[in-house]
Amino acid sequence: MRIEKIQLDQIRNTELTVYLQEESVELAAIKKRPGMLIFPGGGYEFCSDREAEPIALQFLAEGYQTFVLRYSVGKFKNFEQAFLEAEQALALMHKQADSWHLDTEKIGVIGFSAGGHLAAALANLGRIRPSAAILGYAALLPTMAEQMGLQAPNLLAAISPKTPPTFLFATDEDSLVPIENTIICQKELAANAVPFEAHIFQKGGHGLSLGKPVTANGTNTNVATFR
Repeated sequence: MRIEKIQLDQIRNTELTVYLQEESVELAAIKKRPGMLIFPGGGYEFCSDREAEPIALQFLAEGYQTFVLRYSVGKFKNFEQAFLEAEQALALMHKQADSWHLDTEKIGVIGFSAGGHLAAALANLGRIRPSAAILGYAALLPTMAEQMGLQAPNLLAAISPKTPPTFLFATDEDSLVPIENTIICQKELAANAVPFEAHIFQKGGHGLSLGKPVTANGTNTNVATFR
């Protein structure tokens, strides 16, 4: 594995961390790999470590080139700025596709909670859009944006036939992001004939990440039940 860190904005401390597969003569037939752009959650107040590198390593193990974006949060919280950074990251992946051995037809995006909000924005409003989107307990309802103190477009209303295939997951026990976010999203996807799959689990609180003990924060006793 090779890791690169690309600073997007020194003042806002925004950064794209790149995790690349090592080339091998034993894998000479593999010229390009799929990519996954990762947006950690954190309510636009911080970027969760539990939803950053652990996700990158999991997809890396499946043969992806992976990318973690630490976007503008905290005192620099601003949806439009974070959205521009997301677009910048995806554009950079396309620009560097040859050197990073990326298949630009297979670049997905995954986001958790607030990161799912940003991932959905990129999937529905981006000038360059990902090939697929994974939204984990994503904060998608307009009321969620208000709770996070954001001025942001209605992402559910932005869903259209141009929206890429989308995978959704959430839990009924999530007290921060109600499952209505996922349910209404899947209804909009269906109404627009967008390929989708949605999993709603009963157990597990907010912030499951991988749903394994290795990404548990120590307070969620049900974290291991999401498999």
